[in-house]
Amino acid sequence: TDKTSLRDAFTGIDVVINLAAEIRYPYRLHAVNVLGSKNIIELAREFGTKKVVHLSSVGVVGEQYSFELLSVDENFNCSPKNDYERTKLESERLFVSASESAGFELAVLRPTNVFGDRHPRNALLNYFQRLSRNLPVYCSRDCLVNYLYVGDLVQAICHFIDGECTETIYNVGHAETFAAFHTCATDALGSQSRTFILPNLLFRTVSWLDAIVPQKASAQLRGVSNRVRYVDDRITSRFQYRFGLKNGIENTIGYYESQGLVGRRK
Repeated sequence: TDKTSLRDAFTGIDVVINLAAEIRYPYRLHAVNVLGSKNIIELAREFGTKKVVHLSSVGVVGEQYSFELLSVDENFNCSPKNDYERTKLESERLFVSASESAGFELAVLRPTNVFGDRHPRNALLNYFQRLSRNLPVYCSRDCLVNYLYVGDLVQAICHFIDGECTETIYNVGHAETFAAFHTCATDALGSQSRTFILPNLLFRTVSWLDAIVPQKASAQLRGVSNRVRYVDDRITSRFQYRFGLKNGIENTIGYYESQGLVGRRK
């Protein structure tokens, strides 16, 4: 947000990788996500930057939940639902417009839910701890999850440092069934945790009630009945993820175990 302080960072470089974003504090969303992007764009113009890799989010699409199967690719119409999603979409559009007029190459990456070692909010830790105690989990029959291991996101970023940006926007990460995800996690932990399938009528009823009076329980039930499927064919036509879901889960559990936060079953 301090344009003057960014000047040294732009001196003598060819590629800008913009990972800066605000997600937690509403009063900073516009300042960081929009005005901060404008600062980067102005300096990219001034210093003749050749390429920008901008980290966005699949959240800009505004389709975090669907009871019916919904496939979302890069051409899906964006309809952000909150200020974070709106400011991230605005920053995307600023970079796209600037790349066309300023002449720098641009890759906008939209990752799904990122997890992995040293996550600032310990993503998936509560879930892994539950499995390590052999506690059951509940879900709908066709539930999907959209997770991306941080190492695979890094690989995607690095790819565009040298690789050509044949398209502008790329989804990074794709959907997997909750059942497959759960199996990877229980195998890595040596857990005997079982999944119980709840009837679809329950999720439909909760969704209907939530539309009238928002319920805390509905947010949790959405996570285990979601059928939004993010499609990453555009980026996987260029390379294959180095780690994938199984290795990403094993690495993350290994990290949490090294921190004394979770234990594997013997």
